[in-house]
Amino acid sequence: MTVSSVDRYLGHFDYVNSRGTTTRQFNFAVTVAETGPVVLTEHDLHRWAAPTGDLPGVTDGVRRILTSA
Repeated sequence: MTVSSVDRYLGHFDYVNSRGTTTRQFNFAVTVAETGPVVLTEHDLHRWAAPTGDLPGVTDGVRRILTSA
């Protein structure tokens, strides 16, 4: 993806990462100029989802951010 602008801050939440330490995730709404294949470097899977309705496999922290957007 090519992000053309960061539109607004959506919020943050803390979680325990795979090393057992706490990580804070900051979330932003962005405008995307271009899309392309998603190449993952930190995760095993990604999913595009509408921020409403059923969000299977999404943590409570992510769900709160998406539904408040």
